[in-house]
Amino acid sequence: MMGASLDRAGRLALLASASIALCACLDTRLSLGHHSEPMPPPAGFGGAGGSSGAGGSAGGMMVDASTDPTAGSGGQGGSTPMEMPDAGPPPELPCDPGTFAAQLDCQVEDGFFGGGGPGSEPMSTRTTLTITPRQDRPGVSRATGVLRFAPWGLEFDGQIEGELDCTRGVFDAVIVDGQVMMPNSPPKPFFGHIDGLLDPDGTISGPWWHGPEMQSGPRCTGPWRATRN
Repeated sequence: MMGASLDRAGRLALLASASIALCACLDTRLSLGHHSEPMPPPAGFGGAGGSSGAGGSAGGMMVDASTDPTAGSGGQGGSTPMEMPDAGPPPELPCDPGTFAAQLDCQVEDGFFGGGGPGSEPMSTRTTLTITPRQDRPGVSRATGVLRFAPWGLEFDGQIEGELDCTRGVFDAVIVDGQVMMPNSPPKPFFGHIDGLLDPDGTISGPWWHGPEMQSGPRCTGPWRATRN
């Protein structure tokens, strides 16, 4: 009997202890999950009030633009990608197909077509040279043109036939089928030769002459120059 009484007293003591512990838990605010209060951010962290103001970011988090791959580069303080200019078409070479505008000037010598009178005055004329590459000689082009001018009351009509050698930088042409019409006289032949050097800038310049004879006699001589159109 005494053992049973002691066992009942132990159960009553255990029940009293459980009741006291339950009362203590009811006096404490019930929390699900975490039992600690969140710590406030330090003063000045993330800007005033922890908002995304100047120098801050949304949610009070600092963002380093140098390490953040989402930071833009086109805004204030960023860089704009540099656009490369168009290269454009390549420049034309002197021996490529095309045309040159030529200016020819000369001063007559004594005895030119009878000498004296208007024959002593200088003359000038212009023409167009057409450049056509030769398939059998790379770097060399054929040069052709029409030569017509009317100084001193005379009419000259001829053709220019020659070559522009870009490998050596020289121009060489002759005047062919040349005729000069004189008042009250049948047409007479005239001849001529045009030399030139190809300048680094692509122009051609040199001396030329024309006259009533091929080998010798009075001539009109002077400079000429041609530039690519």
